[in-house]
Amino acid sequence: MQKDFVIKAKHAVKRVAAISAGATLMGATMMGAVAADLSDYPAPFVTDGQLNGIVVVGATADMADMIGAGDIIATLTQATVTTGTSSTTTIGGKSDEVTLGLDVDSALDASPYTDSEIDGLIDGTIEFNDTDYDVHEALTFDTNLDVAISIGDDSEYGSNIYLETEDEGAFNYYFVFDEAFTANPTVAEPLKLNILGKDIRITAWATDNKFTLRAGTEAVLAQGESIEVDGKMVTIDTIGETTVAVSVDGETEFLSADDTEEIGSSGIEVEIEDILYTDDADSRAVMVFVGTDVSEEVTHGDSMELFGEPEEEADAEWIWYVDKTDNGNVAGSGTNMPVIGATHNQEWNDADDDMIGVGGRITLPNDYGYVELTGTTDVEYATYTISFDDSFDTEDENNVPVIKLSSNLDDEGFTIVDGTTHNVDTIYIRSGTASAAASFTYIDSDNDANDVAITGENTSETQVNLKFGDTDWNLGTTQLLNVTKTIFIEDATSGNITITVTQAVDAEGYLGTTAETAETAELDVGGTDIGTEDEDQRNAYGVIFNNPDSNGDNDKVEFTVPDDQVEATVTLAGPGASVTTATESVTINTVAGQKIISLDSDVSDPTATNMILVGGPAVNSLTAKALGLAFPTSGAASTVPEGAAMLKYVEDAFGGSNVVLIVAGWEKAETAAAASVLSQYATGSLSGDYQVVGTPSTAAVGGEATTE
Repeated sequence: MQKDFVIKAKHAVKRVAAISAGATLMGATMMGAVAADLSDYPAPFVTDGQLNGIVVVGATADMADMIGAGDIIATLTQATVTTGTSSTTTIGGKSDEVTLGLDVDSALDASPYTDSEIDGLIDGTIEFNDTDYDVHEALTFDTNLDVAISIGDDSEYGSNIYLETEDEGAFNYYFVFDEAFTANPTVAEPLKLNILGKDIRITAWATDNKFTLRAGTEAVLAQGESIEVDGKMVTIDTIGETTVAVSVDGETEFLSADDTEEIGSSGIEVEIEDILYTDDADSRAVMVFVGTDVSEEVTHGDSMELFGEPEEEADAEWIWYVDKTDNGNVAGSGTNMPVIGATHNQEWNDADDDMIGVGGRITLPNDYGYVELTGTTDVEYATYTISFDDSFDTEDENNVPVIKLSSNLDDEGFTIVDGTTHNVDTIYIRSGTASAAASFTYIDSDNDANDVAITGENTSETQVNLKFGDTDWNLGTTQLLNVTKTIFIEDATSGNITITVTQAVDAEGYLGTTAETAETAELDVGGTDIGTEDEDQRNAYGVIFNNPDSNGDNDKVEFTVPDDQVEATVTLAGPGASVTTATESVTINTVAGQKIISLDSDVSDPTATNMILVGGPAVNSLTAKALGLAFPTSGAASTVPEGAAMLKYVEDAFGGSNVVLIVAGWEKAETAAAASVLSQYATGSLSGDYQVVGTPSTAAVGGEATTE
């Protein structure tokens, strides 16, 4: 049975390798190992778009390990595409950057937006009863169209950014008369308009908020040409000097200029608007308005069924705006100046709604224009962690309890003033006593610990800064009898980040007021308590607080900080706008013929390359060897946390210069879960050279206690 399984495992390895070789991976360039940190993953296994390692599973492992290895390989394939720069340009529209959490209209310079800013919108004249009237089209927002985030809008948005409509009317289209119009159209003398790119004929408008219309298509056709309307072909058979022969489905009628008539019993009505007659039959043409013979009564607030909206107003995304005597209710109108429009009718402001994320848009009826959440500004992220440690050692002391503030950057992430300014990646906060000040401690280039006394209550923000690129925030503490009570980071954009801690002089501290228990108030961001949120949370600057509830249970705060404020790019476009995307230097590499995955029994030289070892020391012999254990080793001796899993880097594991990353669980399900977490590295949740996945059931450690 075991032999059969090994054969199947080898076959599976070949299949995964074959699939991966056809995917978008790159040729290998073997490079030396770098300082291993999970926050840098997929480095060093992918470097400069090149594959630099293999995935190894145990020959006797369960198929669950193979599935986990497949997850890892799938994301490595995505990471091995080398891309250059890409830019999107909207021509004839309006695009601007919007601060997260704020409304769109204020960033785009305030509506209404007309043809001077949005190409394709009408600014011209119409004719009615031999009188010309100036008209224009406009697009507007109100303050209910926001770029929404979790902190301040809906905590269930997580780290996502959405275009949110807080109420109806957030986005609107208007066709506006620029001068008074009090006439009443009739069937014989209709008001001819083009609304949202569709030709309509208003045949009655005696009530301010209600009119009757016929919809159709205006076209210029030559003799013998046809146009399809409502599934039927309308053909201009013959154009005479004063009469036109028009047929629909074999039925023909003869119409003169200005005639409107149903063609036979087809249900299609044709109006002859003008005849261009010449002696040359091929150059004759006729302007027609073609539509159904059905009239529709439209009332302000009705669903725009003419444009494909559902019958029920509550379900419609767009409803009619109708006001013949608008009297200035819409910007640009005035006394007795009619307005016809479309009003957005849905509230999309809950994570359960069909929210509009990056790349999504709200589109006007008839695709006449849109507002789009185009993207976000280009930033880099660094991961910061606040945790507690009771084993900090100095030259003179051992096992000192500290609060540890660390970044995943090398020798940067914080600045600390100690006579001169030092750039460091880690700061320690040591408790003082009633007679001795607390201190910030940093490790210098000589590996010596240096204490900087915290200078007084609430004033220490002048000593330490969190600094990453253009992000430069004061970091301080509040003290009671020289014992730290809170850590605060001064973010002027989103409000202070305040972390409540419990620190003792001679014992390991913890987050909040109760150890190993997330509390709502232990993490406050700009006045919003998020300590027990089980989704990532994003603030207006763009900082992402990673799973506060889970991290709080482990007395840790973890957050990713952009090197500059993140802003959303929002684009408004009309019917004449065009969008172009330019991309440079995109390289898609391949690993055809290159080994990507292997069984442990097939690895002849473990020093030859970097390796991701899937499975614990009970099922993967190379995992056992990397950990310095006999194979197989299970239970507590395996060092894997019981009931959980671990991601663990081991540098120079086999005496060479390469690195291995161990993905191992107590049981096969935990191994698969760890592989999944590794595959989701883009969430920014990985850090350090060792990370526990899941919650250990006891303090014991072990590792795939059975052979799966």
